[in-house]
Amino acid sequence: MALYILTAVESFEAAFSTNLCQSHWGLICVGILLPCMLIVDMKSMEWLAAISDFCAIIIIIMVLTLIATEGNDHPSDHKHNIFPPKESFLDAYSPVSSFIFAYQGQSIFLEVISEMKNPQLWPRSVYVSHTLMASCYALTAIVGYYFKGNDVPAFLPSGLKDGPAKTIVNLMVAYHVLVAYIINSVPLVAMLKRRYMNGADTPLSKHFILSTVLLWGAWLLTNLIPFFKDMVNIIGALCGSPIMIGLPPLFYYCALRRSGQRMGTVDAVICSTLFFVIFPFTFCSGLASAFKSLADNWANNGPPFSCHSSSGD
Repeated sequence: MALYILTAVESFEAAFSTNLCQSHWGLICVGILLPCMLIVDMKSMEWLAAISDFCAIIIIIMVLTLIATEGNDHPSDHKHNIFPPKESFLDAYSPVSSFIFAYQGQSIFLEVISEMKNPQLWPRSVYVSHTLMASCYALTAIVGYYFKGNDVPAFLPSGLKDGPAKTIVNLMVAYHVLVAYIINSVPLVAMLKRRYMNGADTPLSKHFILSTVLLWGAWLLTNLIPFFKDMVNIIGALCGSPIMIGLPPLFYYCALRRSGQRMGTVDAVICSTLFFVIFPFTFCSGLASAFKSLADNWANNGPPFSCHSSSGD
């Protein structure tokens, strides 16, 4: 959840040209989120989420339109590569972790299902949401790279031309990701209450304390890993690889074994390849690449809690 705070920090930095340090913007984000730590279920924040979804659509439309129309530069002014430019393996691998991160929504699927009024509709919602998500990701990547080439920033809203439009876009991004933090925080806290407290009967004061501790932990992590691209890649390798690639075939195998069924040959080949080859490769290579980039950014921009930009570029 630290990434949501880091993204909000970068959005505020892009929206307002001030000399405020990143850690201080993080404190502002904590202050904004603090009252929301009283929210105990998803139902209580449905309007926040609805507005957030609307903002996400407007953000995509505005960012792509502004990238395509603002300024005097032309796609020919930027370098484009059909194949990755010559660089070290770890540097070239870095975007793979970003791809994995982008599609690791499985990390919250079970919690969302538990909050649904009609869980039977879950498969339909997954198909619709992933179709829209993949389409938006593809369109954003194609438009961004076409107009900006290798100069496209890791965080697109920060690369817009200064002006009211840039401010509006980044404020909407900040709102969107702060709501996303709450959406992830509510089921996480609910799970911790079920396991270590009295579940739904836990007093609101204890719920608030637990939520606040997690919030401050996220703020601390944003200062330990204060660069947006590095945070994305670390989460993609550390969490996304097992969630997307390692655990599904393992769960499938365990489910078949529990029911006394044998795995088919094709399924066995696919699951073995995912679990024994692709998962360890993406996990180890992704972490090595991300931490190399993080060390380089620490060396160039200063250690944690230094006053610098969160882009790391």
